[in-house]
Amino acid sequence: MHRSLSAGRLYMPKENSPHLPVLLFRAPSLPSTIHSILLGTSDMAAATGYGDAPTTDEQLVAYDELPRQGRYMAEVFAVRIPAAAGADPPSGTISVHGGHCWSDFIYGPEEEHTSQQTCCDSQGNIVLTGPSVVTSAYSPIVFSLDLHDGNRRQADDEEEENTSTIVCDAVGGDFSNYNRAISETVHTCYGPAEVIYAVLSNGVQGRVDVKLARLQSRDEEDLVGRIVARSKLFDVGCVLFYKEAADKGVHVRPGELVPLARHALAVPLHIPLTIELDLHRGGSGDEIVRGQLEFKTATDGLHVERLVGVNGAEFEVTILWSEYPW
Repeated sequence: MHRSLSAGRLYMPKENSPHLPVLLFRAPSLPSTIHSILLGTSDMAAATGYGDAPTTDEQLVAYDELPRQGRYMAEVFAVRIPAAAGADPPSGTISVHGGHCWSDFIYGPEEEHTSQQTCCDSQGNIVLTGPSVVTSAYSPIVFSLDLHDGNRRQADDEEEENTSTIVCDAVGGDFSNYNRAISETVHTCYGPAEVIYAVLSNGVQGRVDVKLARLQSRDEEDLVGRIVARSKLFDVGCVLFYKEAADKGVHVRPGELVPLARHALAVPLHIPLTIELDLHRGGSGDEIVRGQLEFKTATDGLHVERLVGVNGAEFEVTILWSEYPW
């Protein structure tokens, strides 16, 4: 068994701007919808390259002093496996275990209900398909990676030897990397795997749904592209929908939900959450919608916003907030 017990290194985006704005944390008074576009790298199954998140210790200390109305939670942003770059995704599973005796899969291409979403981009980022409920950080957080090429012949009783683990003991007194993106790399049977995650000290759960609300000139759309959720506390986000190949789009009719790979997000309270839509028509590549919506975080309630795209295409984004989802 391969195991990492460190708290990892802080994740540093490769495309940071040298002129980052100073972020003053206060109770949000922003409108929930914005139309300026600051999208990350648009052709990847990982959301990076923003450059508008706080980066200094002073800014994070200021955030930590805001009212504690949320919970300790963990969020996994991305998993990158360089050996899978541009290839079929690896076989196997990735699971996460947290507090409240809770465990869930965040990747498993063999699962029938996730087969349409599972893929890798040119950098080896895989599309995550969970968790189904956000991860509690009231105990050590354990990522278990059992990845292989699908041809291994080990017996079932050797399965534990093929599982690599990352352990983040956020409960221990030595942990100080709250509210920062952390990167850890562990060796698997498929090769090295980088996991980017964060432990939140004041988090809430947001469950996201995206619906194609209206079309004017078509009965359905063949969607390719991606949908990303990102808290402005981080320079990395969570990919909820990703379809790269123009001939492998998802058919969606007006009134139907877009089939997201995952819905449950651990989100820092008091900081806006953005949902980015960059969707095109399969085959032609014509733009359907490109923009973002901004939501105020909350401990409960249902927030709904709409984004209008090309030729009257309209998408409805719904977020259901929960302070204590376990």
